Amino acid sequence: MSDSIERAKSSFQNSISDLDQEKIEYRYAEPSYEEGMVAARLIEMSSEGLIPAVFGKDYAKVIATAFEYPDNDFSYQNTVFAIYDGEIIGMALGFSGIYQSSSSDYPIKKAPGNAFRRRLGLLLLRLFVRFAGGYPDNDFYIAFLAVDKPFRGVGIGSKLLSLMEELARSQGVSRISLHVSGGNDDALQLYERFGMQVEDASSKRGWLPRIGRRMIKELN
Repeated sequence: MSDSIERAKSSFQNSISDLDQEKIEYRYAEPSYEEGMVAARLIEMSSEGLIPAVFGKDYAKVIATAFEYPDNDFSYQNTVFAIYDGEIIGMALGFSGIYQSSSSDYPIKKAPGNAFRRRLGLLLLRLFVRFAGGYPDNDFYIAFLAVDKPFRGVGIGSKLLSLMEELARSQGVSRISLHVSGGNDDALQLYERFGMQVEDASSKRGWLPRIGRRMIKELN
């Protein structure tokens, strides 16, 4: 991590007190290409490079296009942003298994870039989901959660998770689930503090190394 990022993180953490938490805003996303491009950047961060790997160099345009549309896995409908001083600094995106079962591929197929690569990307994502255990109807799946590095460690990730839980409860599901990569100890600790537990070790096939561990939280 660069010295400038460390200084930004230190400055931010020093500026956040109990009273200053009001400077951090949380809101649902809007159906705009511009917000979609920000979401694409954070999704790339959350996926640890998986999304660029499956959709190629135009992945951001693909995600931003899909983001504008309802009823797909990358939709603005499913996204909550964290905002500080007018800038989006974090996001969470999640949906229920029932929602995903009727999710449309149309926005991805009409996005700019290489059509073959987009279709291949959709196929690879389906394989990922299959080997990761799928999306049970009664689950609310948190697909992506990311906070920019200078703003971590001050409770933003926890708040985004809480907002995902509120959304999950409003949809009447029985549990929350997600996947965390095997080496991401910081994320694992965050999810454990949130009350999630490792359900099982997902597929360890060499060509799908990022699937990692499935975690769940039962909703009473």
